[in-house]
Amino acid sequence: MMNVKRSFTSVSLIMLFLLAVSIFVPAESGSSSVAVKLRAAKHQDSIRIVLAADEAIVKSASVILTKNKAVIVDLHPAAEAGAERPTIAFETDKGALTGDVPVEIMNSVTVVAKGTGCIITIPKVEDIKVLKLQSPSRLVIDAFFGPAPRESAAVPQSLKPPAEQIPFRYIFVDAGHGGYDYGIRGKNYSEKDFALQFSRDFAAAFGKGGREAQLTRKSDQIMTLTERIAAINRKVPELLLSFHLASTKIPIIYVVPERPEAGMELPVASNGDQKKREMINSITAAIAAGIEKEFSVRPLKETLPLTLLVKSKAPAILVELPNPDEFSYEKKNRERLISTILKALATGAKEEKPVLPPTTQKPEPRPIEKSADRTEKM
Repeated sequence: MMNVKRSFTSVSLIMLFLLAVSIFVPAESGSSSVAVKLRAAKHQDSIRIVLAADEAIVKSASVILTKNKAVIVDLHPAAEAGAERPTIAFETDKGALTGDVPVEIMNSVTVVAKGTGCIITIPKVEDIKVLKLQSPSRLVIDAFFGPAPRESAAVPQSLKPPAEQIPFRYIFVDAGHGGYDYGIRGKNYSEKDFALQFSRDFAAAFGKGGREAQLTRKSDQIMTLTERIAAINRKVPELLLSFHLASTKIPIIYVVPERPEAGMELPVASNGDQKKREMINSITAAIAAGIEKEFSVRPLKETLPLTLLVKSKAPAILVELPNPDEFSYEKKNRERLISTILKALATGAKEEKPVLPPTTQKPEPRPIEKSADRTEKM
């Protein structure tokens, strides 16, 4: 009798275990789901559709406009080895897309899930333009009611200074942080990755017209301040620009203080040259004025004896760019920001003030601009 009871107890425990597994572990289907958030906005001559998804999904996506004026989006989600291709779970402001039921995401604009993508119907659409953006990762579809504007019109010509107007022929561009040093981290970005991509884009734009911009780091690698300074001083470029991220939408531009405080390390000879400092101040002022004019954001100027600026043999500027959580880095804005800084290199260098001859009158002491304590920039 005792053995029967033990057997019954064992069987009961096994059944309870199997029941628990069936409740908490989903049935194995060999497939998974990928979340995609879809939203739409109306503009004067177009409608913008934004699909927020993982970077891998955005990179593999394809978008076409059919003869029937339907926008077909295929996200091509990759499957892991031995598993079925994952399904797409679309979420909109009007709820989730389920089955073949169309959802009207805005007036007369509907979307329906199909396989690994969706079909968007926009009345009177004539052309589309597709952008794959980062920080955060998203697929942007602009649907126009007439011909799409040409790419060259994305950046006003006035913001593109001619190559011959920039006096510098060889500069260094420093992407802050890297490797295990992430810098500022947001939900969909890290400062190290943002700084590297922006530095690459800026270097490429500067390099047009026979000029050269060399990067201190070209990949996601840890690079100490000593290593950066050594790389810069081996080549002694005409200018050093170091890019970082600010914690808010307000950009901050750092330069070496004109008058050293007690105990502060003096800048190396060429970076401490008075004429070079005046050139840096003119460029800094031009960057600040350009950003304020183009984006209605007034940058702050800070004087701080940062090691990278102090020990560089080249005139140096460190720029903290607006934070991606509060500033849109879509392609157009990114190009405008790069063009604004390039224009400042042209106008600022030309506006440097001549060095005045020494006078017998002793100049009045200038107040030292003090900054809040900040961690050293890498």
